[in-house]
Amino acid sequence: MQEQGRNLVKLIIPRNEAKQRIEHQCSELQKMFQVKPKNSSQLDKQIIEFHLWRQYTCEMLRRCFSNNELANEFNSVPQPKITVRLSLSEKRDRLLAYAQAVHMHLSSILNKMDLYPESQADLQMDTRAGSINLVERLAINFPRFISQLAERQRGRKPISISDEYDLQDFFHALLKLFFDDVRREEWTPSYAGTSARMDFLLKSQQIIVELKETSARLRQKKVGEELIIDIAHYAEHQDCRAIVCFVYDPDHRITNPVGLENDLSRLRDTIDVKVIVSPQ
Repeated sequence: MQEQGRNLVKLIIPRNEAKQRIEHQCSELQKMFQVKPKNSSQLDKQIIEFHLWRQYTCEMLRRCFSNNELANEFNSVPQPKITVRLSLSEKRDRLLAYAQAVHMHLSSILNKMDLYPESQADLQMDTRAGSINLVERLAINFPRFISQLAERQRGRKPISISDEYDLQDFFHALLKLFFDDVRREEWTPSYAGTSARMDFLLKSQQIIVELKETSARLRQKKVGEELIIDIAHYAEHQDCRAIVCFVYDPDHRITNPVGLENDLSRLRDTIDVKVIVSPQ
């Protein structure tokens, strides 16, 4: 740990995940030196593999902890001088001694893992990012889901979407597979004199999910205008940290889906906004 008055080293990923990553790197290093190189060519290959391993491990430590202290300490383990004048066995022994020192240093970090506190704010942010990605994948692959429902066995009647209420019901069912607390049609605080009702709120993740289905009335310009207003309303909700807007466009009425996504997907203050048009 660090001395009093300095920034405390914290975990920014779950503790068990950090342990698994470090244990994996320790295991990979041991495998690397199980076979002794028999010639200079094999030794050179082992040196390259070791340095690549070392660079990757240093970057991994940076991504596991709140600052670079442990990564810098790991990177500062003195490197041996391996010159052309040394014999093959001398080069091999120096490299092995260096690898053992690095392994001991990494094992020391692993042994002290329970002493490093977890940064709850960073863990929540990481969890929310994963949840946003999951909702995005559900939206992108939603047309495949509907297509599969249309291909039923034994001549049964196809299941299809006839209006936006069907869209909400199907997507609600998918969300319930992955999220425990899915709240439907919650009202937002007043914004510009009016309130709005969102489709879904993932309470624990603080993510609002809004659905749109295109139609003869609801084409690209109208969809964009409605989403701009909706996003402004939803951002006022106390539990909103991210907004995912899924535009279901089965008849390809959106003429420039990528443009619509890029224009509206952005970080607004502290609110992460994602817009997905599918299918494209």
